[in-house]
Amino acid sequence: MSKFLRQGASELVRFACVGTGGFILDTSIVYATRGLLGIYAAGIAGYVGGSVLTWTLNRSWTFRERVTTKPSFQQWLTYLAASSAGFVLNRGAFFAAITCSSFVAEYPVFGVAIGSVAGLLLNFTLNRAVIFRGPSPQVPHVVEGLER
Repeated sequence: MSKFLRQGASELVRFACVGTGGFILDTSIVYATRGLLGIYAAGIAGYVGGSVLTWTLNRSWTFRERVTTKPSFQQWLTYLAASSAGFVLNRGAFFAAITCSSFVAEYPVFGVAIGSVAGLLLNFTLNRAVIFRGPSPQVPHVVEGLER
């Protein structure tokens, strides 16, 4: 397996671990605030809290080998912009699940999980290609007989 594929697989595993932490925080915020804010606003608050955690951990752990010259605040803004598609998919699935199922509305952990799974690969791709797009491992381009 090439270094590029190994790095991508390693990043995906770390991204999923970080996402699990974001899922736990997101769910905790939804449960803690749904009585005060209502389920839909609690869903937004949970997403924001989970996003702050996941961006911080992805920056410091998942994509730590990808050097960036952007200041962290600028990278955070890029993260928010690039993650908007993931947000629509994630919270769209969450809102659909709690709207269509009284069971999920009563136990929103299932809606958060549905949204998280729906956005996983899109968010990983956006994070890797847009937000943390530092130098990738170099793939050697050797053509036999043309080495210098």
